[in-house]
Amino acid sequence: MIQFNCNYCKFILPLSIRTPREVMIYFTSNSINSRNFFAFLQTPFAMTFKSLKHPKILALSIVPVFFIACLYVALFITSLYHFNWFLQKFPAMWLNYAVQDGLLNTCVYVVLCLFAFIGITILIVFVVGVISLIITCFFAPIIVQFTQREFYPSTLLNPPSFLESLKLSAVMFSKTLLKFLILSMFCSLLDLIGLGLIGMILSIFFYFRFFCVNLNYEIALNIMSDSEYKIFLQHNAMPITVLNGVLFIPLYLPIINFFVLPWQILVLSHFMLNWYTKFSLSKDEEVIEILQ
Repeated sequence: MIQFNCNYCKFILPLSIRTPREVMIYFTSNSINSRNFFAFLQTPFAMTFKSLKHPKILALSIVPVFFIACLYVALFITSLYHFNWFLQKFPAMWLNYAVQDGLLNTCVYVVLCLFAFIGITILIVFVVGVISLIITCFFAPIIVQFTQREFYPSTLLNPPSFLESLKLSAVMFSKTLLKFLILSMFCSLLDLIGLGLIGMILSIFFYFRFFCVNLNYEIALNIMSDSEYKIFLQHNAMPITVLNGVLFIPLYLPIINFFVLPWQILVLSHFMLNWYTKFSLSKDEEVIEILQ
């Protein structure tokens, strides 16, 4: 039955003939507005702190700390041993000026060393980030199932099969890694024309995209199907970007970055499960309303 009333129309459709697009239209029309945007983002963080009180989550938080800490230390020592390699990425005229005697020359040398150290940090965070994404493959199913059981027991998860999930994850990781490496090579070419600082900033942005896309996707595949995840991204483009930015910053904070992986998974799990619970309810409704 289709009922018209001025600019308002109501469609009563059986569940069997609904499309994801129709469900998304209905769900979008009943979602949050800009006034409670930040309150909506605070929810997963508040729920995460509650989750961290559970012994199982605390144990999972401690397990990767030793491994990641050892990896950070090993990479840092290796990078310091090859510190001159990082300095040589700057233009030769800058280095020649910096090694000469004089107060200003010394200041230039200190600045170059500072930027070289930042470059080391970026490289280490990238390597550890790739390892963390691999660890996420094993941690995400456990944390997602715990979160769903403790906080969203009425929500039925709809993940793809294990082999299908593994295939989708591998394809996404390979595509995004290749894109990131190509863009990173472009950033390194900027060193040749004295724009190394700009290349460094761009590389951080490109890495942010690579890391967050894979982290989001890995967690989502433990909650919903690939088609439902595409609807999720269309509906949550701004919130998930802001949330990823907040979760990405601790990767560059010493010591704190040892502990962030389970926290990141928990926050995203709560955010996605909160949305997916409402999305599942919207699919169970028999009325789809569209405001024209």
